[in-house]
Formats: sequence, C-alpha cells, structure tokens
Amino acid sequence: MKHLQKWLEFAVLSLWLAACGPSLYDLPVAPPKDEWVDSQDAVEEDEEVLVRRFLDSKRAAITVYGALQSKDWDKALDQMSQETQNFLESSAPDGVAATALETGTLMVNGKEESFDVVGDFFVTNLEDIVDDLEGQAENETTKRKELYALSRDGQARKLIFIFEAGAWKFHSPFIRTPRIER
Repeated sequence: MKHLQKWLEFAVLSLWLAACGPSLYDLPVAPPKDEWVDSQDAVEEDEEVLVRRFLDSKRAAITVYGALQSKDWDKALDQMSQETQNFLESSAPDGVAATALETGTLMVNGKEESFDVVGDFFVTNLEDIVDDLEGQAENETTKRKELYALSRDGQARKLIFIFEAGAWKFHSPFIRTPRIER
C-alpha cells in the first residue's frame, strides 16, 4: 500500500509539472541579432584604467621583444601565453618550445619551416609600440589587448596580449601574422 501511495504521489507530481511547468515562467523574446550588445563593449571604462592597461601591455611587449632579441628563450617563453607556448612546443622538431625559438625552426604539416623569432613575431628594426593604428579594427576586451609594433621601414604588425596568470602575456599561436603598411 505504501509503495502504491509513493507511486501515485510521483505520478501526480509528474503530471502537474508536465501540465503546468512550462507556464510557470516564460522567457522573454530575444531581440534581433543586429541589436545584440556585447557585454564587454557595454562597460564604460575609466580613462585611467584604459591607459594603465595600455602601459602594462606595452611594458610586457618590450620585455618579450628584448628577451627574443637577446636570445633569452626562458624569459621570452615566460612572457608568452600558455597557448603560444603550447603551439611552439607542439611545432618544435624535438617538442621543446625553447628549441623552436633557438633554431627558428617549426614542423608544420610534416615540413620543416624556418622563421625569424624577432621579425616574424614582432618586426625588425622596432621603432615604437603604439595602442592604435589608423584604419585597423580592434577587438579588445578587459583580458585582451591589441598593440601595434612599428618598424623604421614603415611596416607594422598587430600584437595581441592576453591577461593570463595575473600578467599581460604575448599571444601568437601562429607565426608570421600579416604585416601592415602604414
């Protein structure tokens, strides 16, 4: 008898939820896609916060550039995002990211490819690192910063930094990002 009573309670509750459950709460209708707002963009940020983010990421850029130039591979890797380190590690001929930087060699699709650790990540003859470059669209968030490395010969390259493990880290899980004429 007790088993039958439990079964009836369960059946009544299930029937009630099936009949009334959907009407307990109605979700609002979503606006058209062209009216969607990115919550990251909707946040108005203090100018001081934006300047601090730029200066901190520029400092990180100068540090990683200096480490690459001086061939301090451990310091350079420490300044790179985990994804970038993983890319270098998985593409290194011996599976060691520092070796990929030291030799300037990656295994891509089974082929050995050479790259210039300074020129292909940044630019050769670095003149400045700036926050904006005319005509370039940006996709920044509070955890992603875009900078531009400018060379003395008029070339530029977009650099991406992400905030990871409490610091700005160079993020480039690929080599030879496009150069920009300025």
